[in-house]
Amino acid sequence: MHKYILCVLFIIGLTSPASAACQINSPYKQGEYAAQILDFVAGYWISMLGENAIDYGITFREKKPLHMFRLINPGARVLGCPKTSLDNALTLGHEGYVIVGPKNCFRNGPGPDILVHEPRTDINTNESFNVYITEDYKGKGPWYKVASEQTVASSNNFLEIDISGIKTERGYPLEEFTWVKIEDANSQVVLSNRRYSGFDVSAVQFLHPCRINVSLLDLR
Repeated sequence: MHKYILCVLFIIGLTSPASAACQINSPYKQGEYAAQILDFVAGYWISMLGENAIDYGITFREKKPLHMFRLINPGARVLGCPKTSLDNALTLGHEGYVIVGPKNCFRNGPGPDILVHEPRTDINTNESFNVYITEDYKGKGPWYKVASEQTVASSNNFLEIDISGIKTERGYPLEEFTWVKIEDANSQVVLSNRRYSGFDVSAVQFLHPCRINVSLLDLR
C-alpha cells in the first residue's frame, strides 16, 4: 500500500509571536502558544479512481502526496498565534502528525490544559484527530493519549484538552510534560484535496506552562 511520508526534523528554540499581537483571541488569556517544533510528518490526500466513481458507488481510492505548498515552512504555520485561514495553517494530511512544545514545558492544572486551534472556514469538514503528550525531552516517549477529538465544521475552533490523571506504567502520577503530538486520525469521511487534506492545525496554546529550560538539556 503506497503511503507518502515526509519527515522533517527542526532545530529547537523557535519563538512565538507575543499573544498581544494575535488577530484571533483565544477564550483563555493565560499561558503561551507553541514556540518549538520537534517533528512534522506529512500525510496524504485521497482521490477517487474513475470519472463517475461517486455516481456509481465505486470506492477505489488512491493515496497521493500533498501539494508542495502545504509543506513549506511548517513551523510558521503551527507556532505562535492562531491563524486566520486554512492557507496559513498546517495541513497534516491523512495520518500525518506534528510535534510541538512551549518554550520550556507545560503541566496539568485546573480546567483545560491545552487548546488546539483550527481556523474557521466554509469549506471545512469534520475531521477526527488524536492528541498525545510526553515528558521525554527528546520526544521518544512513552506517549500518553489524552484526547480523540473532532472539529466543528465552519467554526473558529479552540478545542480544549485536559491532561489530568496521567500515570506511568508503574502507577506514578505525571504532572509536567514537554511535547504534544497532534495526529490526524485518518477519518477519511469525505474526498479530500491535495491542498487541504486531513486535520489543519494553526496553533497550540499551553494554559499552564512551567519553567524547566529545555535549551540547557542535551537533546541529541
